[in-house]
Amino acid sequence: MHLPSSTDLRWEVRCALCDWQATLRAVIPYDAYEQAEARPGDRIGGFWEDYICPQHFTITRRTFRIVLPTLDLEEALVQYLTGQGSTTPVPRCPICHQAMVGGQMLNDLPFLLAPRIELQRWLRDKLYQLQRAVASERHAIAHGEQTVAVALVTLVAETQSLNTFYRSLSKQLGSTGHRAGILESTPDHLEEWQEQLEEAIAVAEHELGLLLKRKQDEDHKPPGRCPKCQNTSVHLVISATI
Repeated sequence: MHLPSSTDLRWEVRCALCDWQATLRAVIPYDAYEQAEARPGDRIGGFWEDYICPQHFTITRRTFRIVLPTLDLEEALVQYLTGQGSTTPVPRCPICHQAMVGGQMLNDLPFLLAPRIELQRWLRDKLYQLQRAVASERHAIAHGEQTVAVALVTLVAETQSLNTFYRSLSKQLGSTGHRAGILESTPDHLEEWQEQLEEAIAVAEHELGLLLKRKQDEDHKPPGRCPKCQNTSVHLVISATI
């Protein structure tokens, strides 16, 4: 069991050239007694929020203690949002001694879209490949070289194989995507295969166009300098706002 997602705010940044990455979380309720992250049934004493140095990417945590500890998360959030409590000072970076900032600042970094674009292009190309396979099977059936039953088995097997590659590529690129596979389902008739693939290709082309357009906007934002490899290559991967 988890607390409501409204309190699970996070920003993830990653270096596009090495394996450095960091995650900031905000509005994390903590237990009034244990000073650990609160779980359902715990009395909430306040909230944590991660802070980061926008130059060196050092991270620390700032605490807000509410006036009246409570078992009710919504009541605790009201106290937090209306300032009914006390907070620790804004932390300073141990390297440059400048005031650190909350995760919202990370939205100024360019969003890392390259893996998503690569995955989307792969998806589009494989949908076209399946479309050609359907046309080939229909041609073979029309000339008596194939049966409908065998054609459907062949197409399902090809789709399952591509789904496996899709999930593997998604994991490799660090892009989960929003699909479990390249098609929502495998139809029972060749005509439905053709219709579904035409729709899927149109959607894939549209989504790729949106990603490419957004990348143009994101390219205007300067990336941060990686604290590990020192290259200007830190991008935003996950963004959440309150």
